[in-house]
This record gives sequence, C-alpha cells and structure tokens, in this order.
Amino acid sequence: MQDKPIPSTDNIVNPFPPYIFKYHYDFNWPLIKDSVNACIESTPNVSALEVGQSTSTLHEQARPPHEWQDKTFYDFFQWLNVPLTEVWNAMNHQFFNKNPGYINSWFNRHQHTGQTIEHQHAYTELVVTCYLQLPKDSGFIEFRDPLEYHKAHTPIIHEKELWKEVPAVTGDILIFPGWLKHRTQPNTTDNDRIVMTVNVG
Repeated sequence: MQDKPIPSTDNIVNPFPPYIFKYHYDFNWPLIKDSVNACIESTPNVSALEVGQSTSTLHEQARPPHEWQDKTFYDFFQWLNVPLTEVWNAMNHQFFNKNPGYINSWFNRHQHTGQTIEHQHAYTELVVTCYLQLPKDSGFIEFRDPLEYHKAHTPIIHEKELWKEVPAVTGDILIFPGWLKHRTQPNTTDNDRIVMTVNVG
C-alpha cells in the first residue's frame, strides 16, 4: 500500500510573482544613529497611524533621508537600486516606461507599546521597509491577506488568520506593493524599534 503523500513546497505551483521580497543590508548603526535619532527627536508625532509610544517623521521633516547630502545613507541607496529594480521588473512595472524613483522616506520609532496600525500606501508602486534596529521580541510587520474577499467559502476561524507576520532581524529589507495592507505588532520591550520606510514610484 502506497503511503499517503505529504504536502511539501515541492508540490506548490505558483506562476504569479510574490507580493513580498526580502533582502538584507548591514547598516553601520554607529555611523548613522546620531543623525537618525536627531531627526526623530526633533519631530513631534503627528501621524494618526502611530499609537502607543511612537514617533514618525513622515510629515514633519524638511529633508527626507533619501535626500540627505552626507554619507549617512548614500551607500545604502546606491545598493538599493539593484534589488529595487529586480522587484520593479518582477511586478511588470517596467512597462510604465520609467525606472523606479524615490518619492519619500521617513523614520518610525516604536518604543514600549508603540505600533503602526493598519494602512496602505496609496499612489505608491512599491514600499521599502528597512529595519535599522530590531531588538529581540520587539515585534514584526504583519500583512493582511489581499485575497480575503475571494476566499468567502474558505474556513476562517478568526480574523487574525487574515494577518501574517513576516519575521525579520536588524538589517532586513522588505519590498512590497503599496496597495498591500499592513501594520506592525506592538513593541513589548523597552528597546527602541527603528525603521526607515521608503515610498517608490
């Protein structure tokens, strides 16, 4: 009698491009921390998406990080051009007849209880999430299943099943489409979680 087959990744056929891409970059935190912290400390939290002990520089900074003239993030954005182009082409954005360009960038700092609530990035082709500091147990980003309305007859025991976390470590870079709804888990530690986000279009 033949054994019952065990499902594995070898049995999965997915001809469509994925939604989320992960890369890694080793940020030189001692080199960039003073500039990052100074930007955050000089910015009041004015984003309704940030709750708990959170700060976002989205709306208040005079010059976003990708426009800084010094060497703080110069090497990183030079490096980012390659993975960004890979994802841009994988999602067929090359048919826009333009190369990916940086629209905006900012920092989010989540201290104890801090988190970003559910949202998406309207009018943005791609979003880049860069973990500058991700202490152990400080929480991850979560994505909402974009096919939830097409799965009306799929058993869903609880709404939390529609959300999937993406584990990461300091230095991980996530690239995903702007329309994909996401949020962060609350930071349950006393160590700061610091993320740089980049909108690409």
